[in-house]
Amino acid sequence: MRSGVIAQKLGMTRIFTDAGEHIPVTVLRLDRCQVVGHRTPEKNGYTALQLGAGTPKVKRLSRAARGHFAVANVEPKRKLVEFRVSPENVIEVGAEITADHFVEGQFVDVSGTTIGKGFAGAMKRHNFGGLRASSAHAAWLMPASSNAAVNGCNCRQPFKWLLARFIIGLLPKLRAPLLAVFAPVLC
Repeated sequence: MRSGVIAQKLGMTRIFTDAGEHIPVTVLRLDRCQVVGHRTPEKNGYTALQLGAGTPKVKRLSRAARGHFAVANVEPKRKLVEFRVSPENVIEVGAEITADHFVEGQFVDVSGTTIGKGFAGAMKRHNFGGLRASSAHAAWLMPASSNAAVNGCNCRQPFKWLLARFIIGLLPKLRAPLLAVFAPVLC
């Protein structure tokens, strides 16, 4: 298993094939991604690489973190992430990982954090379409499928609250993994 990278999403664009079709692509930035440490089976019980990316304000780092980077002889990093690797794919400490780490057309697994939206309504949170807006309607008389966001129950009777009800509430930051994504690498 090979190591991953830490990247920052800049936005979306598209590239065109020779046939004239367009492929939507996500633009990522590798901000000086370096190997900061190793995890070995003898010391930690597993094999992994600790990668760091970004540039923090040094005054905001604790002394322990400064010492960790000083031992590795790399400059301080803003984000640290561990990637489990096989023992033959261990990269030396201090090596910088660039976009050349990937092959053009390779499939990769991507994982990121969504933007939290705070307290949200049911239409935004659960992608409800709403009822017809041409004239007035009595929402509580509609079937439960169109009325789930209003009363949060099965139907008018029996009035039992659903355990996983689709109603208003927090729309928090979540981890969003995508598996086997096509990666056209353009350096």
